[in-house]
Amino acid sequence: MTAAFTASDLGSPLGERATLLQVSTAFCAPCRAARRVLARVADAVPGVRHVEVDVADAPHIAAALAVTATPTVVVLDADGTVVARAQGVPTPRQVLGALGAALPAEPSDGASAPRRSVGGTPTRPATSTAPSASTPVSRNDPTNGAGPA
Repeated sequence: MTAAFTASDLGSPLGERATLLQVSTAFCAPCRAARRVLARVADAVPGVRHVEVDVADAPHIAAALAVTATPTVVVLDADGTVVARAQGVPTPRQVLGALGAALPAEPSDGASAPRRSVGGTPTRPATSTAPSASTPVSRNDPTNGAGPA
């Protein structure tokens, strides 16, 4: 994914460390659920901002991201570059995992270190971190609604 966005593209400042961009529609019930999850994670992780845009108000963003369903959640790094995206309502755990691709690890000796998730676990490049609206979620799935409050 190579798209990048600026504060003027989004109509809102980017997060210092990462931005959780949510593409929604006014009539979308799952979008309201995604909004609550993303806002909660953004409040819990320093330097992360949640920005929501409506397809009707920002068709250029929806087109640039080839949005075909809402909610579409995109993780941007500090420079506004897309590092992960998914459709549907993510769990807090999935959002934190996707943020690992955007948040650089903070090395203690000043040397560069591999990127890590918020919890310190090494991550692989994220491509899709949330189930689509049509993906069934098992009650026995440990990530089903679990994660930091």
